[in-house]
Amino acid sequence: MGWFDWLRKTPAPVIDHRRFGRVRASRRPKTGQWLWEVLNPVATEFGSIDMTFDAGEDGPDEAHERQLDAILADRDEMTRAAAPLIAGDLAHFLDKPLPENPWDELTLEFVHLSGRPGDFEMSYSCKSWPDASITAYFEKARPTVIQIDD
Repeated sequence: MGWFDWLRKTPAPVIDHRRFGRVRASRRPKTGQWLWEVLNPVATEFGSIDMTFDAGEDGPDEAHERQLDAILADRDEMTRAAAPLIAGDLAHFLDKPLPENPWDELTLEFVHLSGRPGDFEMSYSCKSWPDASITAYFEKARPTVIQIDD
């Protein structure tokens, strides 16, 4: 049986996580690692967000919960740290600079949790460019790369 035949015949594992709700797994073809995704956005004090997780076959664990708590606790600080990089990339596309308060322009939409402290992704929508998705990649809780997709 080929790889694509296996994908069609094997249902994606779904579990009910106590905090994240229903999450579904898929295996990455090249690495064989598990990628889990929430089936419904997760409610936070800042609104609902979508999430994915790098996790083993048992799904997200306490390390992912702690990582989400840390991100939400420092959400403003981390977004402000990423704002200069975001503003630099957005300057090529928008006719105005990013406001001093990034939340005037950005909305947190998505978080990818690695389960490793400090290594994660935060993705935002942009009010001036609604079709864009802006992803900030963090290593050791510092923004390293910004990617804009439209």
